[in-house]
Amino acid sequence: EPDSLLSAIPRALSEDNLEAIKILYGYGISIDTTIVNGFTGLHLSCIYGSLQCMAWFLLQGADPEILSKEGENAFEIAAAN
Repeated sequence: EPDSLLSAIPRALSEDNLEAIKILYGYGISIDTTIVNGFTGLHLSCIYGSLQCMAWFLLQGADPEILSKEGENAFEIAAAN
């Protein structure tokens, strides 16, 4: 994955911009790819409270049990935010 695509994902997630997320992942980024600091797109959507994107990641088969660098899964991150 080109770094420019990965760097655009956190901003799109912070705005809950589902259309941008669909476009970015449409370039072939794996749904469970680590985006930044050990977080996947699903982790980041949980951090930002991006409900549309969170639902989309889950519908696309993102694994909510993947642990972040801090050892938290998506459910734990969502509950904390």
